[in-house]
Amino acid sequence: MVGRALYKGRRSFTGRIVVYVLMLCILTGCSSSGAGNSAGTDSTPAAKVTNEPKKATSTPIPTPTEVPIEDIPEVVYSDCVDGAYDNKKVTITVMLDNLEYVEIGTYKVVNFDAWILDKRDKYIIKDYETVSDDKLVNLLKNAKNGDFYKFTLKVSRTQGVVSFGFHDAISAQKIDPLTTKEKAIKTFTKACATVAVKDIERNPDDYFYSKVAFKGEVFQLAKEDGDWLEFLLDTGEDDPVYVVYMKHEGESRILEGDKITVYGYCYKLYSYNSVLGTKMTVPKVGAMVIEY
Repeated sequence: MVGRALYKGRRSFTGRIVVYVLMLCILTGCSSSGAGNSAGTDSTPAAKVTNEPKKATSTPIPTPTEVPIEDIPEVVYSDCVDGAYDNKKVTITVMLDNLEYVEIGTYKVVNFDAWILDKRDKYIIKDYETVSDDKLVNLLKNAKNGDFYKFTLKVSRTQGVVSFGFHDAISAQKIDPLTTKEKAIKTFTKACATVAVKDIERNPDDYFYSKVAFKGEVFQLAKEDGDWLEFLLDTGEDDPVYVVYMKHEGESRILEGDKITVYGYCYKLYSYNSVLGTKMTVPKVGAMVIEY
């Protein structure tokens, strides 16, 4: 009985193995058949699917061609007034004045006033300018007041006033003097008109950035920071004129009581509180030249 029981156990174990093999074959066959049915009569294996993104095949955008410097128009200030050259590159002739070379470590700049050629021998002074490009700094650091240069730069417009991008100038080239510094400044002062304070107060927009001249006495220094100066000028009218001015190198200090003539640009109106606490609104002038 023991032997029969062992045989029965072996047969039972062997039978189970056979059954498992048959079941595995059946399952494998069904899976293949199912795959064949889902793919139709084509037995070619399906292509391998990947999640890799396709590489872009778009045509590269061409780089805009820069205009050669020799093809950039040479203009004078008055050519730019009507807006024809806004946001365009031009070449202008400039007389340098009030030059200052600043070097602090790796920081190097050249500051200057620019007298820009306007209508033959006429000149119009610009605000205090700064050049920081290494090439231009090295070129201008040894320049002298009264030197003439041709700058290639971009024209823009700020609050309706033409401005030039000296900070991002493309190039600068020294040229022979067209006149003396004294004559150039004289043409500017002659172009400044004497205007009544009341007329500016009544119609400030009409005089914005116009060249004006005021003669009077300095009666209050409002601010003095290095070469930067702000003061009130008594012209003899009911209200004074508020003047801002950048002194030139070696120029004497302006004191209260000085009798001077101011030549510059009208910057509309300016409000301040007087020593008595009263709010005053008067014409503001950016002085370019001061004569005693």
